[in-house]
Amino acid sequence: MRILVLGAGAVGGYFGGRLAEGGRDVTFLVRAPRAAALAEHGLKVGSALGDFQVPVKVATADRVGGPYDLVILTAKHYDLDVAIEAIRPGVGPETAVLPLLNGLVHLDRLDAPAAPGGGEGSDRSQFARQGLAADRSREGAPGHRPHLPARRGRCGAPADGIQRAYRQDPAPDGLRERDMRILVLGAGAVGGYFGGRLAEGGRDVTFLVRAPRAAALAEHGLKVGSALGDFQVPVKVATADRVGGPYDLVILTAKHYDLDVAIEAIRPGVGPETAVLPLLNGLVHLDRLDAAFGLGRVLGGVAYVGAVLLPDGSVRHINRMSGIAHGERGGGISERTKAIEQEFAGTPVAAPANDNILLEMWEKFILIGAMAGMNCLMRGTVGDIVATQEGERLMIEAIDEVASIAAASGFQPRPQSRDRVQTMLTEAGSPNSASMRQDLEAGRRTEAEAIIGDLLRRARRFGLVTPLLRAAWCHLQVHENRLAAKR
Repeated sequence: MRILVLGAGAVGGYFGGRLAEGGRDVTFLVRAPRAAALAEHGLKVGSALGDFQVPVKVATADRVGGPYDLVILTAKHYDLDVAIEAIRPGVGPETAVLPLLNGLVHLDRLDAPAAPGGGEGSDRSQFARQGLAADRSREGAPGHRPHLPARRGRCGAPADGIQRAYRQDPAPDGLRERDMRILVLGAGAVGGYFGGRLAEGGRDVTFLVRAPRAAALAEHGLKVGSALGDFQVPVKVATADRVGGPYDLVILTAKHYDLDVAIEAIRPGVGPETAVLPLLNGLVHLDRLDAAFGLGRVLGGVAYVGAVLLPDGSVRHINRMSGIAHGERGGGISERTKAIEQEFAGTPVAAPANDNILLEMWEKFILIGAMAGMNCLMRGTVGDIVATQEGERLMIEAIDEVASIAAASGFQPRPQSRDRVQTMLTEAGSPNSASMRQDLEAGRRTEAEAIIGDLLRRARRFGLVTPLLRAAWCHLQVHENRLAAKR
């Protein structure tokens, strides 16, 4: 069969890639930049079922070719009209169209007659219904959803990075003529990785850093080592006395205990139309950012990445998670979140706009709260804990404690999310451990107040009994009190 796959993102790239790997006659219909990259490097897929990299055939909107025997459609529902027009030149009288979308509503739109006067096919349905929506496990979203390791789809971070978006939505009017101007606070593990990927992709990004770091970045650029591709790029830098701005987007990656300083650092770069995207765990930072910049400017956000800042100033990406969940805290998809998504398009970072970002944040809060609490209380990795007689049961109880707080707050975790958290935190031999434990054992300040302390305060407001959180908080307070006494 001659097969056309719309897009080469997570779903289309995987299934189409497997066809190409098997020697099938498959063509990917993609945008010009993606076409150029695929033509030069081929399609690379990392998978527990076997990694592969294959040369592939590509088509663009002006040269679709066809008709094909089969068209595999992997667009998002909100892009369906654009997708229909994109594949139309490749659809002939005998073409089968196989949509891999959740739900059913797309079927009527694919079956709908073409507009009168639409030329050949105007007297029949646009496409024969070839049906069967594939389950893309999208129940958990960053709009699609990065999440936990070793699980694929919107409700779990895939082993080879988070599902990418395929969108053709226009950017907001003010941004259609140019890229967003982006300020990233810090060039450490998280800010360095995500900001670096933007810089690698040619985006207009500036790193707000201290003078010594600014001098090093200006001289050597930013270096990132990653299983998804090493790179070193020259970057623009700003310091506290020369922030510039206003920017269209400020990405905030500070620690909770540095939040007040971070707010003052970015303030000169925040204008009336600036969106502030905080990538901090937990929720307590939102009120402080709202007070500083106004409710309307502050988005919800979650980072999905494992990265460390090395002594030489480079960033090491230590797993294959690579995504950001972001969205309007009031729900829905806005033009500015679409624009942010587009900024990351074409990079290894999945950053699809999320229409329920607060639930996304709470579900990660459950993971971080349970993992950090237990790692710190027991001073061990997940594998160390579950290797003991009571460890697995205690870990599940810790998850239940935090999940009960989320539910009482109006954010009942989705069953798939709850199951994935438990699978991750009860995995035998797992080396996973929260960074809070690393800080604790190294004698550094921790984010315990903003994570464990905040959860415990919320639990008390709802009259919930959380003995493991209480014990973890006491343990961490002893550490923090000792540090405070030395300062």
